[in-house]
Amino acid sequence: MIYKLPITLEDGQVFESLPITSVSFSKVSGYDGNGLRVTNLVGFSNGDFLKECPNCGQIKYSRCFGLRKTVNRDQSNCISCRSNSRV
Repeated sequence: MIYKLPITLEDGQVFESLPITSVSFSKVSGYDGNGLRVTNLVGFSNGDFLKECPNCGQIKYSRCFGLRKTVNRDQSNCISCRSNSRV
């Protein structure tokens, strides 16, 4: 997982600890415990938050997106889409 707890989402959900079971919810953004902007979250499964890539539409683990080093937020597009756009 690339985020630090607690994670506070714009719809009022707060994750003080990791869920025990898988959860899904409507796409929402928010902030993690370090003030990092988190975007396009749609759920949690297998120890990681799930994000929807706005480019390919696939739902993937947050670690498949990475963090932006130049600004305080996560990457919007997944690593696969970012690498394909460089070709």
